[in-house]
Amino acid sequence: MKSAWCPIAAITLCLLSGCTRLGPDYEKPDVTMPLAWPQVDTTPQQGTLSSLTDWRRDDVALAQLYTLLEQNNHDLQVAALNFASSRLYQKQAAASNDPDLSFSGSVARQRISEDGASSRTISLFSTGDTRDSLIEALSSPYGIYSTGFDASWEPDLWGKVANQVTAADANAQMASYELDDLRLTLKTELTRQYLTLRAKQYTLSLREQLIGNLKSQLAIHRAMADSGVISQQGLLSEQATIKQMEIAISAMENDITELQNSLTLLVGAKPGSLSSLLAENGTPLQVYDTPALRLPSSVLSERPDVRAAEEALKAATAKIGLAEASLYPQFTLTGSAGIEALSSDTLSDWSSRTWTLGAGFYLPIFNRGVLHREVALTEISQQQAAIRFKQQVLKAWTEVDSAIKKVNRAREQYQLNQEALALHQQQLAMVKAEYEAGVVNQIPLLDMKNQYLTARLDDIASRLTYNLNQLMLYKAMGSE
Repeated sequence: MKSAWCPIAAITLCLLSGCTRLGPDYEKPDVTMPLAWPQVDTTPQQGTLSSLTDWRRDDVALAQLYTLLEQNNHDLQVAALNFASSRLYQKQAAASNDPDLSFSGSVARQRISEDGASSRTISLFSTGDTRDSLIEALSSPYGIYSTGFDASWEPDLWGKVANQVTAADANAQMASYELDDLRLTLKTELTRQYLTLRAKQYTLSLREQLIGNLKSQLAIHRAMADSGVISQQGLLSEQATIKQMEIAISAMENDITELQNSLTLLVGAKPGSLSSLLAENGTPLQVYDTPALRLPSSVLSERPDVRAAEEALKAATAKIGLAEASLYPQFTLTGSAGIEALSSDTLSDWSSRTWTLGAGFYLPIFNRGVLHREVALTEISQQQAAIRFKQQVLKAWTEVDSAIKKVNRAREQYQLNQEALALHQQQLAMVKAEYEAGVVNQIPLLDMKNQYLTARLDDIASRLTYNLNQLMLYKAMGSE
């Protein structure tokens, strides 16, 4: 007797505890990471930026744009809703192992047919008046009252629910990292467009000064040509240069308008509503020092896109166990308890009670080939997710390495332009002193001013290139 009950007890315990979890355990793939980054040269100026958002610390307009982006950007809103839905799926999966319990009730009035199946059965066992009276009695309308609870539960014998929870947790984390990655991408694009806008606005003001000097120089040369001091041929070249600059200014004004509209759309504002905020402020671009880079393993492991790829791999691994669970029998425990009566007066009687207890199982037989192929498909999907994870790590490594080299080259160009600008500034000061002393006339002074303004244009271009490359370095490092 003892040996007969032990297997039953063991099976019951397994059913109630869910002692087996099918599918492989998650193991993080081995990926190659650099031991150190290339050296980043520094050029201390106004301070050090530790993250992407530090660009706004000295710029009120940029800080306001960041706020508007967080509040109104439609892509961010959609991603946030996607994350919220993934959290709901996560809670739904966690609750899927709970018993199903429902309460129901009904009141009905019904009548059976006098010439139906029940009447035929009566006719087989009775005749004459007896048959007619029985049929009349059974076909009389009557009411039925019922209420009660129904319950069912499927024990997590093969770890199906556990794998569902694992996959849902991974999908929720993936949605969170995808939201972070989108936020980083949008902030990077916002900063890029804003820095480009400010550079173009300042460049436009310098070009307007330059074209003013060229027109003054042309007026002097025209007067000299009218006096016969110089030929008229040189005037045509100066006029062509001025026309070309006017065309460039017109194109730059169009670029500025497009950047303003693009920024307005990016932060979810109405066209033209940010005109005052994005108007020229007359301030040249600041250049900051690049901070020391974190360890490669930290940078590559913490990037939101890399972490999202790893969570996708975790979810794909859990889905293998889900597919394998469909190959094994499913057990279900059911039960119900309630009251059923033909009169509302007898609903409270103990004799009106009803109850059922039962158990069932389901085992696929003829469709096992399809189920085996589904398992194989999930295994392939898991292998693909592992490859995508490795690819994402390699992509992140490449982006950081490329960004560091671009920052170093941009820094060298910036320093060279700074040195050239300093020399032009010294030359301008010397010529200006000579002009004020009467040693030279206005023409050398205007020519030197033009050279100095051109050097300032080159300086703004190098500042923008340096800033944009730093910006891409922060994005590559995942520094929001």
